[in-house]
Amino acid sequence: MLCKGITSPITDICAQISKETDDYHEMDNYSDLLQKSIGSILQKEGEKELMSLFNSGGTAMLSNAIKGIEDFKLVSFLIVK
Repeated sequence: MLCKGITSPITDICAQISKETDDYHEMDNYSDLLQKSIGSILQKEGEKELMSLFNSGGTAMLSNAIKGIEDFKLVSFLIVK
């Protein structure tokens, strides 16, 4: 919803982030936040799978479930400032 109707980058913020990250080469801070977000998703999915053991009709646990950050591919990113 933050991006609805926005069709181009906000250049002054892009310039600020470019400066902060050495032209997007030092993205460790943002990478850490991304990794934490994925970890949170995986934790919630694990909790749902565990709870499904106690539901009638079987489990939702999948043998090919997402195991970690390596199962994701970053195609775009949005930095909210």
